[in-house]
Amino acid sequence: MLFLPSVMIKQAKQDAWLSTILNDLFGLLTGYIIIKLGELN
Repeated sequence: MLFLPSVMIKQAKQDAWLSTILNDLFGLLTGYIIIKLGELN
């Protein structure tokens, strides 16, 4: 998961800003899921 941003930026080239936004959203979603799973306990 740590290598995902660099892989996406290599593929995106001129649209690297878009891949950065997508990675941020992915990170926020992952954090949200972790928090919700922690609340179940």
